[in-house]
Amino acid sequence: MELARIIPELRVDLREADANGLVAMLLDGELNAALVGDAVELPERIDRWQMRLSRRTGA
Repeated sequence: MELARIIPELRVDLREADANGLVAMLLDGELNAALVGDAVELPERIDRWQMRLSRRTGA
């Protein structure tokens, strides 16, 4: 994996929870990042970035 070679100390753990649970884990310092949907109201102290997914295909 290229990323592991560039940043050998990088560790990625996956956690699964509902959106409110993920937000609570962020606020408690248990998580550094989370993916949640737009329906969740995030506190102002949590930074957010909108992700855009495209379904492009090429030949």
